[in-house]
Amino acid sequence: MSHPIPCGLEDDRCRFDPETDEPESPLTLVEKEISWVCDSWREALEIDTAEEWGTVRHELFGAKQALVQCRGHWDAFKALDELASIAFENTIACIRAGRFEGSKK
Repeated sequence: MSHPIPCGLEDDRCRFDPETDEPESPLTLVEKEISWVCDSWREALEIDTAEEWGTVRHELFGAKQALVQCRGHWDAFKALDELASIAFENTIACIRAGRFEGSKK
């Protein structure tokens, strides 16, 4: 009755070898598919002008149009569409704040 209970950490299947095993990515499949937009998005956040957000919107529009021709990418299309809406709102906010090319501020 007093048999030792094996510890889960002693099981080789549960061990993580940092030299050979790579940790599993926490990103979903859709997030992996659209991760290319992160660099443009980061740059737009730093510069925060209507033109920069417009560049991001154009990139997203092009990607969405490419996905129209592909089957099975509806989730990625919806994610890009949502990001495009956010970029549009940021463009409008920049215009209202006077952060666009040719503004007098």
